[in-house]
Amino acid sequence: MVNFLKNIFLQRKKLIPFSKVLILTFSLLFSCKEKSDTPILQEFHPEAIVLLSVGDVTNNGKPLKTSDRIKNLDTIRTGKKSLCDLQIIGIESETVIRMRSESSLKLTGKILRDSKEVSVITEVGGTLIHVNKLGKKEGFSNITPTAVIAVRGTKFEVDIQKNGTTKTTVLDGKIAIKLKLPEIENLSDDLIQKSETLKNIIGTLDEKEIVIESGFSTEINSEKIKSFLKETGFVDLITNLNPNNVSDIDKKFDPKVVKEKLSKLDNTFVQTLIQKAESKTLEEKLKECEELLIVEKEKLKDPNQIPDVIEQRIKLNEKLVMKRIEQIIGKESEIYKMKDGRRIIGVTASDDGTKLKVQTSNGVTEIMKNDVEEVETNE
Repeated sequence: MVNFLKNIFLQRKKLIPFSKVLILTFSLLFSCKEKSDTPILQEFHPEAIVLLSVGDVTNNGKPLKTSDRIKNLDTIRTGKKSLCDLQIIGIESETVIRMRSESSLKLTGKILRDSKEVSVITEVGGTLIHVNKLGKKEGFSNITPTAVIAVRGTKFEVDIQKNGTTKTTVLDGKIAIKLKLPEIENLSDDLIQKSETLKNIIGTLDEKEIVIESGFSTEINSEKIKSFLKETGFVDLITNLNPNNVSDIDKKFDPKVVKEKLSKLDNTFVQTLIQKAESKTLEEKLKECEELLIVEKEKLKDPNQIPDVIEQRIKLNEKLVMKRIEQIIGKESEIYKMKDGRRIIGVTASDDGTKLKVQTSNGVTEIMKNDVEEVETNE
């Protein structure tokens, strides 16, 4: 390599001293390495398709129905006695998320170098997530108010209380989970990079990542996080942070003090009680995972075909879907025999005396009571 470069430069009319050639060569090699080691962050906007919508489900406040498309950072919410199944598109994995009643989430992503990272931001409520094996250059994480959960190919359930406390149960596979301090997570990367103290805090949290195996659950208590921030003095630090003088933090906290405070963030705090989940609960949740109507990703590539594909999948599993709807709404399904010959199977969601709103496997249908000839129990 060196001889080759030397010959090239010697062939030029104006000779360059070989020592300078070496300096130039090593400078170029070093700069290339430095550049390759720097993560390149690009935008990636994953989307999702609604596979099933039961009850009060909204997207940015507007009603959401089966086959609707969800875009990056849309806010999806479910009301009481409601449910929503979503399948993420744009990645190799056929990943489905079930939102339970009174839940909220957003979908977002990024490309780090050439790897797609999908993130589901769950704010409150319960979610059942089935992540089929991801591609080699794909990642998936579930971000809650108090934790970041990373997976490869896993079935797991997350329940977030209104105060932010996160309980996670692994049904199959395993997850990697680390503590999240909301006060720091809300700061921009630019601000964090300006402070050694902030970088040390985040680095410590990353090092404390723990792995939870199938059949176990753990809970990260939001009150413990608040207590830690208060005891270490970091809460005052972050609350009074001036973005224009973020480097002043390092003047108030010398590295030894920061290290001492971070030592309190030991495994007994991050790795809160990990306990074995009840076998009956695991069995029920795994059975529910099998119920999720995953659609082959190839069939979701043509937007015009999506409604038909999902409708066909629901018809093949109508009894299973109706059983879940009955459970969510708390009523048995019925068969409405209409005067025009139609047969509508569903659960009555509301009755105003003249009109019925019936939750079917394909969504809510309005029926005029005068148009109903007969009603039978759906057995």
